[in-house]
Amino acid sequence: MAKSPTLQHPSGNLAALRVLEGLLWLFGGFGLLAIVPTLMPRPWLAAAVQWAESEAPMGLLVEYLARALSAMCFLLGGLLCIAATDVRRYGPMIWWMATFLLVAGLIQCIMLALAPYPKSLVWLLLSADGAIIALFGLAVLVLLQKL
Repeated sequence: MAKSPTLQHPSGNLAALRVLEGLLWLFGGFGLLAIVPTLMPRPWLAAAVQWAESEAPMGLLVEYLARALSAMCFLLGGLLCIAATDVRRYGPMIWWMATFLLVAGLIQCIMLALAPYPKSLVWLLLSADGAIIALFGLAVLVLLQKL
């Protein structure tokens, strides 16, 4: 794995810096949208769960996990947006988040591939989500190396 950058020197690849800032803003902005399922009315959340997994009952645990995961995505989105405001200052935190997202996305893809569930539309969407997360982490790590 790449060494955590310090990004102390202002000289560097300006194009890579701008692309990195843009990626952080883009993914951060999408993460901030997770406030919607965090706060949405229970019937809406139940309808979303029913669509995604018709056999899953909308009980306390399912509601808690859906809202908690959404809240964590909202938190991460905010951190990515804050990091985009000063990539050099937040370089070590960006490196940590990118490394985590790369590994977590890969694990998600592997676990879904090994899962004994039918390959449905929801399975495909979750697999794509894991791949996008992993590719985002990889892209950020590559861009950090260019700074």
